[in-house]
Amino acid sequence: MDGVEPAQRSRALDLIHELKPTEFVRLMYVGQLQGLCEYKTPAALSMRYDVATDYILAERKLAVMIDDPILLRQMQAKLNEQIARKGHSDNGKPFHCYVMQLTPDGANVKTALVGSFGEMFRGIPAKTIPSGQQIALK
Repeated sequence: MDGVEPAQRSRALDLIHELKPTEFVRLMYVGQLQGLCEYKTPAALSMRYDVATDYILAERKLAVMIDDPILLRQMQAKLNEQIARKGHSDNGKPFHCYVMQLTPDGANVKTALVGSFGEMFRGIPAKTIPSGQQIALK
């Protein structure tokens, strides 16, 4: 977090300590997630948790949820196609679609976390990570 004021660094560390595992994972994907929508009757419990986590990140001012009416119309059209094919919708109608973006605090938290990961991997000898292979963190 070079170039970040000490007070902001301290705030980022405090925010990191408050993160729950699901919030941490979701925060790491902010900016990469697409097709984010709330549905009236989501079939998968994970869909409910993801949306709830997005609201928590927004309440903590780590991210903002920006309404996306174009995506909502697209998802409603897909829903209509699904109903025409299957006769029903697995998740009910979408009623809110949005894009997630990091706030300055969220960006500082994510930067600090990514920097910590980098430091952790610097101690791994190069021969233990096969060339061209990606590491998947779970």
